[in-house]
Amino acid sequence: MSTSTPGSPGSSDSSNGDTPTVEIRTIAGVHVIHFTRHISNRLVVGQMNQKVQALLEQEDNQPRFVIDFSDVHEISSAILGVLMGIHMRICKKQGELRLSGLRRELLNVIMLMKLDMILNIDATLDESLARMSD
Repeated sequence: MSTSTPGSPGSSDSSNGDTPTVEIRTIAGVHVIHFTRHISNRLVVGQMNQKVQALLEQEDNQPRFVIDFSDVHEISSAILGVLMGIHMRICKKQGELRLSGLRRELLNVIMLMKLDMILNIDATLDESLARMSD
């Protein structure tokens, strides 16, 4: 399931190579959020936050999300606040959030902020999905 709209800031339309995108699909009951390029575009961050909120409202309990950063080269500080907000909303429903595919530079930022002590981080999307089924 992809919730992107072609031509929008969160679309997978590659006509503009600089436009970041966000796609959300469901794999074996886990909502996977996949970003491309950089996440410094506030519209994309806001769009992702709204889509996650809509999915959380549909979930009765124990929602499971993975945010895949494997194609992300840079992030803005805004995404860190959004990540914590999403994490808290998921925890309130006794769910789980995992981050995957963080490049070393991005992981260093998360570790510097000590968010690695709060957030579950895996090397790959496959690893996150496997841990969700444990």
